[in-house]
Amino acid sequence: MTTVKKAICILLIIFVFHSCVKKKIVEVCSGFQDKIYEYSIYHCTEADSLDCSQKVEKSLQLPDQYLRCSSTDSLSQTCLNYPFFGYIWAYSSIQEGFERVKDMFNGIDELFSREGANSSLIRIYQRMHPEDVNDIPDPVDRGAFMARFTFIEITLAQYQLIQKLNNDQRITLISICFDKYNSKTSIPSYSWIGSMSTLAIIARILYTEDYKPFVNLMSANQDLEYFVQNADFDNMSPDIINDITQIVLSTANNYISGLKQSA
Repeated sequence: MTTVKKAICILLIIFVFHSCVKKKIVEVCSGFQDKIYEYSIYHCTEADSLDCSQKVEKSLQLPDQYLRCSSTDSLSQTCLNYPFFGYIWAYSSIQEGFERVKDMFNGIDELFSREGANSSLIRIYQRMHPEDVNDIPDPVDRGAFMARFTFIEITLAQYQLIQKLNNDQRITLISICFDKYNSKTSIPSYSWIGSMSTLAIIARILYTEDYKPFVNLMSANQDLEYFVQNADFDNMSPDIINDITQIVLSTANNYISGLKQSA
């Protein structure tokens, strides 16, 4: 067999093998790519008294097949729908709470490993409108609606994602945060609790980018430093919360102006 014929045979074998593998992957992933996962919570019985919480937690893990096959958009929505995301409020700060949720749920690590995670989450965030809470009559449903803003904002505020943002994404995300913040402050239901995760995204972008005007203020202000680290206004007075808010918003405005001028 000539060298040319050998090469052709090898290429044909590779092509057939690749086609078979690709077909197998498509078959395995059929129906999963664009599907938002539906959680099924394990309901404990008397026999589960000693390990009930572990069984419930295990029941909410995403199957390996879903982790492998789901699109990033579907996985993003699935993570935001995690039934125990509310645990972020069970700890001393929402950052600590997020870390606990991340430890107990396998979807977030997979999402953070995806190249398009930022783009997907930003698109979802952009489509959310704080003022829609005014159309929800039931107090419990109103609370759940507002909580989803905290869920997506504390996720977007994680350094693992912020460090991957490009300039255009930083400009877009900060601009969206300004819009959300302005909408929230016009609706009493949100209060400062509803705005702190919005501000945390902005503050952590400034910190990650080592924006000197912000970093210098942060090094001289323990409350601001605490807020950036914990994404929380825990036990702060209204005056301190207001000061931090003004620092974040004003320095972010200058930062965005600088990015746009250099673009």
